[in-house]
Amino acid sequence: MIVRATAIADFLRTRGARQVSQEAVVSLASSLEALAERFLGESLEVFHDHNAARIVQRLPPLSRLTADHVKRALEKSHANR
Repeated sequence: MIVRATAIADFLRTRGARQVSQEAVVSLASSLEALAERFLGESLEVFHDHNAARIVQRLPPLSRLTADHVKRALEKSHANR
């Protein structure tokens, strides 16, 4: 996943941080990438669980990850807090 450092710095500046160190931008970019990778993994886990349930019901598995799977992963993530 690509996180643009200039976009992060601009975002922070528009939200009131007048000065932003390069170290802060790199650290935030790295954290966002790790968070996105974890969330993507959770979305795929929900997708695979959904397909496993469909197979048990003798329904054909889905071939496409949908927004519903992503929303379920987000809900699951919030529930585990």
